Amino acid sequence: MKGWISISNYRGQSRAAGAVSALIGALGLVGWALGIESFKSIVPGLDAIKPNTGAGLILAGVALWLALKPQSNGWARRLSETCAVVVTLAGLLTLGEYVFGWDLGIDELLFRDNSVAVGLPSSLRMAPNAAICFALLGPAILLLDSARDELRRVSQSLAMVSGTIALFALVAVGFGPAQAGHYLPAKAGHYLWAGARAFQASENLGWPINGGVDNIRYSPLTQINRDNVSKLQVAWTYDSHDAFKASEMQSNPVVVDGVLYVTTPTLSVVAVTAATGTGL
Repeated sequence: MKGWISISNYRGQSRAAGAVSALIGALGLVGWALGIESFKSIVPGLDAIKPNTGAGLILAGVALWLALKPQSNGWARRLSETCAVVVTLAGLLTLGEYVFGWDLGIDELLFRDNSVAVGLPSSLRMAPNAAICFALLGPAILLLDSARDELRRVSQSLAMVSGTIALFALVAVGFGPAQAGHYLPAKAGHYLWAGARAFQASENLGWPINGGVDNIRYSPLTQINRDNVSKLQVAWTYDSHDAFKASEMQSNPVVVDGVLYVTTPTLSVVAVTAATGTGL
């Protein structure tokens, strides 16, 4: 197959890479189970390996090891395929959580996160770039030993894209752990997620009743979070022109189709454009 690296020439190295992957994942999970921070991060100063990321590394490593096992028998092949499918689903479902705002409960299958308020995304969710890599690696392993040349080429292409994402992250680490997060390739998944969330935000979720939907006083909108709440500024103010001496009015507004409805000091109801504060 001219122009393509023959996978069979590197089976030994690839199986070793699978073993290293599984070992790193296992160390991460042991770190979470025993509270050993050095096992969680592997490289000091970097973010901890999320539990699902650790499990994914183990499954991907096992799948790769078995897929390249000499004279692989039926059970090894089926186990490899099962692991690869689980890795793929973990990546795709996590990406779905980021893109569509889902909470499928998969982020805390292994460990619980009690530090985040109810309704907010779990801090244990794997990073978007890790989810992308898993979504690519799973099919790459499944197609690794396909009888069709074109499918093996697809496998190689998927593996190379995933490897490129990981390589850029490693290059970023080489510049210093504290700076790793500032490099575009290492954050590519975050930018993809941000764009998808911006698109989703165009759908008006609103605040149609007092207390929000189901009166739980919670909005699934995620534009405001713990990282940027300190940067909030006043966007606009509205003067109803009916205040009187010693008047004081606090009101929980409702928002429907981009229009904000609120009561004034004299108990009148006004409607303004939620985005600009312009009276209607």
